[in-house]
Amino acid sequence: MVGVMTASAADYLKEPFPESGVSFMTKAPDGREGRGFLLDANQLAGCRVKFSCLCESKLGLPSQRWQGGKFMVTYKHNGLTDYPGYLFPTTPFAEREISVTVEFEHDTTWANVHFGINHAQGSVRFRNLEIKVLGRLADLRPVANAPLPDGLFKPAPRSCFANVPFTIVKPEVPGGNAVLGINAGKTSEVELKDLAGKRLWLLHRFGGGKMKVTGEKGSREIEVAPGKMVGYAWRGKGDKPQYLYVSGFDVSDLGAIDTVAFTAGKDPWEIFGITVSDEDFKPVENPEIVHEGEVWKRPPKSAPARIVPGSVLDLTDVLPMEPAERVVIRGGRFVRASDGKPMHFLSDAHCFFRRVTGFWSHKPEFDSDERIREFVLEMKRRGFNMFRLHFTDASFMVDSKNDYEMNPKMVDAFHRLVKYMNEYGVYLNLDVMASGLGWYAGYAWGEPAPGQKVVGKRGIYLNAEARENWRRGCEMLFSMKNPYTGRQLKDEPCLVCAVAYNEQEFGFSVPGKKGYADCTEQFRKWLKLRYKKIEALNAVRKSSYSSFDEVPVFTANDVSHAITPSGYDAMCFMDDMQVSLTKKYNTWFRTYAPDRAISNWNMAKDLRQMSLRKYCDYVSINGYHAHPFGDRFRHGNGDYQEPSSCISMSALLARSFAACRLQGKPMLVTEYSIGWWNRYRYEMGFVMGGYAALQGWDGLTPFSENATITTDPAPVSTFEHWRDPVLLSGNLITALAFRRGDVAPSGLNIRLTIDRRKLLDSRNSQFALSDPQCELALIGSLALAVDEPADRGSFERQAQSGAAIIFQTAGFQTSEKDTAETGGDLVAALRAERRIGTDNATDAAKRVFESSTGELLLDAKESFMRVNTPRMQGVCSQGGAYSELPDVKILKMSRRGNLVVMARDGLKSIRESNRLLVAYVTDASNEGMAFANEGSRLLSMGTLPVLLATGEFQVAVRTEHAKTLKAWAVAVDGSRIAEIPLTRGANAVKLCVDTAELSCGPVFYFELAEK
Repeated sequence: MVGVMTASAADYLKEPFPESGVSFMTKAPDGREGRGFLLDANQLAGCRVKFSCLCESKLGLPSQRWQGGKFMVTYKHNGLTDYPGYLFPTTPFAEREISVTVEFEHDTTWANVHFGINHAQGSVRFRNLEIKVLGRLADLRPVANAPLPDGLFKPAPRSCFANVPFTIVKPEVPGGNAVLGINAGKTSEVELKDLAGKRLWLLHRFGGGKMKVTGEKGSREIEVAPGKMVGYAWRGKGDKPQYLYVSGFDVSDLGAIDTVAFTAGKDPWEIFGITVSDEDFKPVENPEIVHEGEVWKRPPKSAPARIVPGSVLDLTDVLPMEPAERVVIRGGRFVRASDGKPMHFLSDAHCFFRRVTGFWSHKPEFDSDERIREFVLEMKRRGFNMFRLHFTDASFMVDSKNDYEMNPKMVDAFHRLVKYMNEYGVYLNLDVMASGLGWYAGYAWGEPAPGQKVVGKRGIYLNAEARENWRRGCEMLFSMKNPYTGRQLKDEPCLVCAVAYNEQEFGFSVPGKKGYADCTEQFRKWLKLRYKKIEALNAVRKSSYSSFDEVPVFTANDVSHAITPSGYDAMCFMDDMQVSLTKKYNTWFRTYAPDRAISNWNMAKDLRQMSLRKYCDYVSINGYHAHPFGDRFRHGNGDYQEPSSCISMSALLARSFAACRLQGKPMLVTEYSIGWWNRYRYEMGFVMGGYAALQGWDGLTPFSENATITTDPAPVSTFEHWRDPVLLSGNLITALAFRRGDVAPSGLNIRLTIDRRKLLDSRNSQFALSDPQCELALIGSLALAVDEPADRGSFERQAQSGAAIIFQTAGFQTSEKDTAETGGDLVAALRAERRIGTDNATDAAKRVFESSTGELLLDAKESFMRVNTPRMQGVCSQGGAYSELPDVKILKMSRRGNLVVMARDGLKSIRESNRLLVAYVTDASNEGMAFANEGSRLLSMGTLPVLLATGEFQVAVRTEHAKTLKAWAVAVDGSRIAEIPLTRGANAVKLCVDTAELSCGPVFYFELAEK
């Protein structure tokens, strides 16, 4: 493989690419036009290659998902064919560069680059094709003498490490050789067959040594140190993380490389890959690896830790324990039936059976009456007053042998839990169904066994037996009698509401292995009712079917887009099915749990499904910022997530919920979190607690497992908040901002109107609310008014779609798109109607938003948020910023985090209170955790101990008790562990702390009190 790398396509094409480019046009929705150009497979085999060109698309929406324009490379190797290509947007675009990067196998025998149109109508033009070899990847198969180390990573034929491409040998059989292992003092030579390039890159580990590189212009010996670790770290099975190293060397003076001879030093050396390239890949320097040291230190106590009664973190003084009372819906709110007092629920969510059995990572907690009581008390001390029983069906049916036969151990523990929930004022929200098995016997946490009866989130639409399973389960659940209270569940005071089937939107949004074939019969019946005659359908679709039995079922692309006739039919079919099923749920639920509230569709955020909730008693909704993705997100290694600040996205987490609220209906957020390991988790309390209070929502559910009575140390992990002191601090702030009411609700009512019939007919229903309208939630109280008359007292606009829905495993998110009315237009209209004053700091163009109350201010560009209320004052900041609030001056903040002062003396203000809580929350991590790509990818989960990021802060607090206050560092359980100095003035105190220098170890909390 001789030759200089080039960006000229002619060097790699077996026929010339036209100077004018290639253009294609088709008028048929399923049209296909295209042309391929044969590539020189011999030159490209074993190379990482970038194909790029300029492209202009005037294509309409493709009739099949992933189709449309075609810019694709096809190549054959070892009897297989691969088809890497560019994924075209579903909307037209002006001329721009598009590209595909391909890593060709060493045994590639044939290759082609193809341009054209597939399953779309319109035109597309390609020109200026460039082909650039980014790296030539050595083939180690002839010299490999050792297998891949167990547990290091999954074998892959090619991959990138620290941005550098390498070929990793894939063993043909288990135990096959994939690595060149060199014993201490020994030499092994690798033939590179004249790989040309300016730099030689090495993927290796252990001892290092010497490397003699021989090329066409001579040879040179290079010292290879054991190396600075760059790129990725993998965790072995139960052992410490195993590291690989990427090293780069200038070999431009040697010409094409013929051989490399490796001589190991005093320790063995392992070579995993060699690449030669003209590219300076600028590999990621040492990925962030957390080790105990100057920055990361071990706290005096770690989570989990039970809250010490009476401590500054025990919230029962302001959020008291009192028996549960009947809750009803009045005036669009959940209120106490006795006096109409609005409820603010802070809900903890648990898969119940885990608490009973200790399944997965837990030891049993609900294994005695007293421990169940202790758990309820722990919830209350942490500020929670609701329990969401998640996966109710799977919990009660675990280990059952017969359908509809609940596990008596689970039922007894639940009855005991309900008894104490009633006693201490913890309310109940539960899923009637969440698993794929429903109330059938079987194992709900994996693939169904052969012959296993299932319900399924799609099957319940299509199958009467599946719907009967839901009905019988609902009847069985709410009619069971509690021996400790003497009441059926339907009559328990603590029972407030239920979700019919958790995240049932997945039933249609995920195609499945066979697409939507299981919907075919039902869909054709629906088409017959809709069109009556096949001629009517043909006229709309411009088709020629002779009967409805010939009409194919809708595709994944139809589900994603309602623009084409087939897509519109799919959307209307799904909507009819969902409306019909909602009404069935409501009827059954009211039969077995009368006067209680039911909701469904708690995931989707597109306008159609948002408006679908008009048929529900209340709005329930799930969502996340930085939800982790990957095959093993529970364990972490190799997962990825959004690394950015939630505040920098204009609090998308909170405002996307606000866009789902319906006027006249209560609002419960049934799942939310900022996913671990995102380094901005400290924002969660301000973003969710602050804006939920501003909006006047009814409930929040940080997901999940916040309260625990276990004290066994555990590393931080996804979805188990009890492990993470950062997310637990967010719950504390939320409990005070939202449940105690430190942040006031907005008096500015913003209504976005929807005529549901017109929305469906507009074909824009599968888009989300536009960003400019969605951002109004940062200013006032936002709600959708679906089929409601005008309200002159509100700021009212017709709801605009504008944010395309992107489906991910965790739910729906939004992406920005231009709309007719900008954020600046809307803010100007608010001022013109005197809804906000000229003193309000909102500037949509600068992405600064101040609430109508003046208590919340968000600056997205600076990832900054301020809370300013009489009982809570502080900031979320990148650090280094000075902030002056009425009673709090933040003078120094060395590390990004949340620095906030909270009054803890009843409902007194900061200035009046003789007990204050100062929280400086930064980050928490496991020892040995490793990250890459600015924290977006988790390379190693790490192990105990859990460490805190240290920092220095200075805060001055105006107080009437300056002469008598003292200060203590406070552990995660609320206990005082060390008295610390406090500077006093006439009417203020100043707290200056470097948490790295605390003799007790770093903490997040500091208490100021008189005694």
